Amino acid sequence: MNGRKPRSKSDEKEALKELDLFIKLLFYKEKNYKRTPVLSNIKPEDASLIFRTLFEKAETKGLSDEDLEKITGMRETQIRRILLILLENKLVTYQRGRTKTGETRFFWRINKNTLNLVLLNRKQAVLDKLKLRYRFEKENEVYVCPKCGARYTFPEALEYEFVCPRCGGELELDEGRDVSIKILERIIKSLEREIIEDEKNV
Repeated sequence: MNGRKPRSKSDEKEALKELDLFIKLLFYKEKNYKRTPVLSNIKPEDASLIFRTLFEKAETKGLSDEDLEKITGMRETQIRRILLILLENKLVTYQRGRTKTGETRFFWRINKNTLNLVLLNRKQAVLDKLKLRYRFEKENEVYVCPKCGARYTFPEALEYEFVCPRCGGELELDEGRDVSIKILERIIKSLEREIIEDEKNV
């Protein structure tokens, strides 16, 4: 959009930190899916390294698989697996080109056109979960086990006769519930303000 404000260096650094966390969580998630044996071999730290390398070093032309192999020391097959997942999530883009020796290569770079949208979507997902948690805390009387920390709604506690089914501890009313609600309110309001600001950059 024409009204988009350019990111300052500090904004870019902050965005990179948030995206770095998002990348690690993404690959933990992919690993847990176990859709293929390939994904189970990818370390979130390796994915983060590839992303950061592209963010910091890939200019207009981008970096090839071989470039990334030389810079990171990772195997080319592993790099390609990571790049494909980043591509699926619209975090990177590529173009076909030729090396100085005339060989055809794919050159990868960060898809900076979608970074703001990726961050915005991530924050919105977190906000939705926080609101669900907030609604639960507001609408339910919660009992907690002082031994193992397990929490139960009033109907659950009543069903278990106020005895924790996990460890046998006597369930007590959660006195910290009001504090938790206030903390959630502050976090939700802060995140809503961030999202409003981020929407201006999308």
